[in-house]
Amino acid sequence: MDRQMASLIRAYGDAEISPEQLEWLEQTLRGDPAAREQFLHEMNLRAVLEDAVLAQGDATDSHSHHASGVAAVNTGRTSIVARWSFAAATVLVASLVAIALWISINNEPQIATITDLGGSVQWTSGGGHVSHDLTPGHPLHGGTLELPSADSWAELKFTDGSTVSVSGPALLSISDRRRKELHFRHGRMSADVHPQPAGQPMLIHTPTADLEVLGTQFNVNAEAASTVLAVNKGSVRVTRLTDGKVAVVPAKHHVVASVDRTKEFNATRHRRAETAWRSQLPEGIVYGEQTVNDESGDACVRATALLWRGCQRNEQKPILLYLAALSVSRGEQSPVKLRAGARFRIRGHMESPRDLLVGLTTHHLQGGFAGKHHAYRKVDSFASDSGEFELELPVEEFTPEAPEHPNSAVGLGLYDWWCLTLNEDAGLSVFSVELLAPDEPQ
Repeated sequence: MDRQMASLIRAYGDAEISPEQLEWLEQTLRGDPAAREQFLHEMNLRAVLEDAVLAQGDATDSHSHHASGVAAVNTGRTSIVARWSFAAATVLVASLVAIALWISINNEPQIATITDLGGSVQWTSGGGHVSHDLTPGHPLHGGTLELPSADSWAELKFTDGSTVSVSGPALLSISDRRRKELHFRHGRMSADVHPQPAGQPMLIHTPTADLEVLGTQFNVNAEAASTVLAVNKGSVRVTRLTDGKVAVVPAKHHVVASVDRTKEFNATRHRRAETAWRSQLPEGIVYGEQTVNDESGDACVRATALLWRGCQRNEQKPILLYLAALSVSRGEQSPVKLRAGARFRIRGHMESPRDLLVGLTTHHLQGGFAGKHHAYRKVDSFASDSGEFELELPVEEFTPEAPEHPNSAVGLGLYDWWCLTLNEDAGLSVFSVELLAPDEPQ
């Protein structure tokens, strides 16, 4: 028998164990089957001996009883107590293990904190607990952050002051290790990373690349087949997973890590911002079903269902959305700048008049997530009996989804565009979307 364990068990049985000793005992019982067996044996033996002493005292004080009767009673009593003690010890060990597990879970190092969020955001802890009622200040240990909708976003702050903004649809897992290690499955991320200790960079893993960050500001777009990294300050070391090639991306440059090894994997300088843009379907579909325009035969995107569960701050029940979302610019493409007087021209189809919500994901041209902006428009006039429509929305009509986002989208970069209807499937399909520069004709 381990003498230290035996001594602790005796101290526990005599109620003389210190808090530090109790913590050590709990941790040992949780992880060592032999220690649990020793604990059970010692506690059961202790109970039997105490019961035997008690029985002997009873026999001494009861001279009128026959010796055989006393022995029979005490033997039966000792047997019952021994069985009870073993069961009690088993329950006690289970309780200690449960307490130790609770202490372990609640003493996990806090990795980051949610500083702000909006839209539908879900957190799943490393233990599998799912939270929808997230609010600013919510601590994050190891787990997964899911942002299913185009209007979802969350901002995180790590213990060293580094910040990360994630824009939906997106899926981000945070390692429960003490160092900052992220698994970014898909979506849009913007990070401002403080200088990291030597030899301990922030690690970001995407489906196609590994990123090592020592201190910089950058944007990442992750998809199943490619990762686009745009560095605005500092530098980032990128490893393409398909062949192990490495590229160091300096400030004002970007790189694409594709599953296709034949594609270039070199840092390229950022392009000059454009002020006009046109969708090129079926490329760029972020959410929705690729289909075909019956009239023209051209590709289009049909809005598909998504259950929206807002955070606690919105205090709303789940809402059914019918959403179509398109990417506008990625790191390998020219950024698109929203100018005053510019407008969006949208062509599509709806089976019946509905309120249409049109939204934008914006970013600062020098790097960093800016916010989500949206505008409402009722589609009640159709270009033909077939249900086709065309509408225009000035950039100035878009308002921020959160008070902390810029009041106007003018001057910001455009990253994603989306539109949706609420609760009912209106048969919404989008044929094309254009951003018209201010000097273009009506």
